[in-house]
Amino acid sequence: MPKISIIIPVFNRWDLTKDCLLSLKEHTSGDFEILVVDNASSDSTEQACPYLGRKLFGKYFFYIRNDQNRNFAGACNQGAKEARGDFLFFLNNDTLATQNYLPPLIETMTENKQLCGVGPLLLYPEFLGMKDVVQHLGVVVEPEFYVRHLYEGFPKDHPVCQKKRLFRIITAVALLLPKQRFLEAGLFDEGFVNGGEDVELCLRMTKGQAGFMIDPSSVLYHLGSQSPGRHDHEISNGERFREKSTSMLVPDFHIYVGADGYSLKLNDHLAPYVGLPQKRKAFFAKYCAKLKTPEALHELLKKEPLCLEAYLALVDYYIKLNDIAQALTIFARATFFLPTKSLLEQYLALAKQANETITIERITERLIKFDHESKNVVKQRAESLRMFWETVDNKALVQLYDQWLSDV
Repeated sequence: MPKISIIIPVFNRWDLTKDCLLSLKEHTSGDFEILVVDNASSDSTEQACPYLGRKLFGKYFFYIRNDQNRNFAGACNQGAKEARGDFLFFLNNDTLATQNYLPPLIETMTENKQLCGVGPLLLYPEFLGMKDVVQHLGVVVEPEFYVRHLYEGFPKDHPVCQKKRLFRIITAVALLLPKQRFLEAGLFDEGFVNGGEDVELCLRMTKGQAGFMIDPSSVLYHLGSQSPGRHDHEISNGERFREKSTSMLVPDFHIYVGADGYSLKLNDHLAPYVGLPQKRKAFFAKYCAKLKTPEALHELLKKEPLCLEAYLALVDYYIKLNDIAQALTIFARATFFLPTKSLLEQYLALAKQANETITIERITERLIKFDHESKNVVKQRAESLRMFWETVDNKALVQLYDQWLSDV
């Protein structure tokens, strides 16, 4: 196996770094080294990390301490320059390795030398009351050029989550790539502050073409957004990204979901989401009506997490049991996958009935987006987008907006 340099940028949260290192010790084998780049942590990281790292990995552990916070990009670049491996594996400290996570990544990378990089399937340990669901299996681009995770929240064993796919963009939460190629690409852009630097790097390395792969036989858990101030620079990061990379963004969300037998839908304020085509929707609605137990409905949602009828049936079941907390959890899942105004309003009504203040505030905040623009303004925006996609001859997206306009 080629030498691997695992580079972990950290800023405080020693508790996370400790668990990450322990999981790496348990599940990493072969010829590797670990470099922790500490961005001037003020907690116990400086004292505890070198001791534990050397205890676990001996001479193959390196602790690099900065006297100021160089953020994610700067710390990763610093680690890459010090690394001795042929491959770099950038890894967030809020991750946990699982058995045999590394060999599939190395194998995929060495067998597909044209790839720029490869990443594992990333899972949430817990999400909306569900265990082991997808956090990341690739990044896609929406029709209005926003990026998002494909199939976030789907059960890990769902067929669409077990495919090897090529992407233009994958996350750097856990990213393996050849060191030489990374150096030749110019490293991460340090103008980004903890957000957007991985997207920009991927587009720069591939020039907007698919060149990264997710291998779902490699699995890590990702807790997500645990670094202090993780979202403090979203506006400036977005501006920098638009300056550098917008021209390389090409909407592909509809292509991926279409290839898996789904349809891209638009909600009341044109936000896209994955939905069932009409025939599949009718099939699952009919099938759902035959199910008599909540266990059967939960099993159905593992197979098809986009079945609205199953969610509504479960909500009714738990309301009849007076288990409002569980009914609200089911509504939370439903509105995550199917973010329509009518469903959110039903969710809000139940939250008000239960006097769940925090939930009411959260749903109300989501509903405000629907009322931010008048229906006429949203319709004009849809017509403008339809015209744009017709101009560039993107028939699929023209049809998407045609369908929305016909339903208004």
